[in-house]
Amino acid sequence: MTTINQTRNNSLQQQLQSWDEQLQTILNTTDISQKQQGIDTFVRGFVPPDVTEEDILYYENNLLQDDEFFESLVREIHQCSTGERVEEIKGDQKRKATYILLPPPDAGIENEYLSLFNHSLYFFRIVTEGSSLDIVRELSFIATDREGSQWRAEVRKYRRIPTYYAYFSLFFLGVGL
Repeated sequence: MTTINQTRNNSLQQQLQSWDEQLQTILNTTDISQKQQGIDTFVRGFVPPDVTEEDILYYENNLLQDDEFFESLVREIHQCSTGERVEEIKGDQKRKATYILLPPPDAGIENEYLSLFNHSLYFFRIVTEGSSLDIVRELSFIATDREGSQWRAEVRKYRRIPTYYAYFSLFFLGVGL
């Protein structure tokens, strides 16, 4: 049985559908120049206004160069938009909404993530090697106005920790290992 769980907030739902449509258009674009422009437009309307230009460009570059990473974002935004395989939505959905996403039924063995520590983006990989480990993903969105009509992805800011620690905070995803 498929889990369907959509937000009660019309503005957030419309924003998610808009992002989903943007990403689907970019995914189906074969012209590299149009793809670059589409990703730039998407990212600037997706990340909060206080993210540095350097981090925006780094994130755009990763989306442009890593097809698997881009397709993962497309899939997760689509899940949020349609409510399919959304286990739960936490938060008041007026100022903040955190989507708890179930892994896709065809999830591969290898997953890649982009993480943000102190405004610096880091890329790392988790390999489950056929285990039954299910990584439940979280995507958080915050309203950027008092009315709750303008929404962006939430970027969680953490103090820098050594990379050999077992806990990483995922960019836009907030999942710990």
